[in-house]
Amino acid sequence: MGTAPQTFDEFFLNMLASHRGLEAIAIADVNGASIVKVVAPHAEDPPGGAHLSAAYAMAAEQVAKICLGANRSALLFLEGHLVLQYLDGPLCVTLSADNRDGAGNAGLLYRLMDALRASPAMRALKEHVEKETELDDTYL
Repeated sequence: MGTAPQTFDEFFLNMLASHRGLEAIAIADVNGASIVKVVAPHAEDPPGGAHLSAAYAMAAEQVAKICLGANRSALLFLEGHLVLQYLDGPLCVTLSADNRDGAGNAGLLYRLMDALRASPAMRALKEHVEKETELDDTYL
C-alpha cells in the first residue's frame, strides 16, 4: 500500500522543516494574488507580503523591456531577513530566511530555488495556475 500524496502545504512545510534558517515560502501569481504561503511555527509572516511579489514581477518585466536581459531572481536584505524572489512563470516565489544575526545563507536559498523548480509539486502548481489563467483569458 502506497502513501497518500502530499498536499502543497505539506510539501512546503516539509521544505521549511528540513532547511535550517528558512522561515517562509510564499507563492503568488505575477499580479500578487497569494496561492500558497507557509510559515515556520516560530516565525512571523515574511516581510513585504504580496505587494513585494507584484512589484518584483513588474520590475523584472520592465528590466527585460529595456534590453537589460531577463531577470531570473532578486536577493533582498529586508527587515532582518534574506528574501529571495524568483519568477517561474506564471508564479512568483518568495523564500524568506532569518538573517537577524548576519548568518543568513544566500547559497541555501538559491539551491532551494533550483530544487523547487525541479519538483513535481511546483510543476503541478504551475500547470494548475496556467490552466486557470487560460480559462480566465477565454471568458474575459
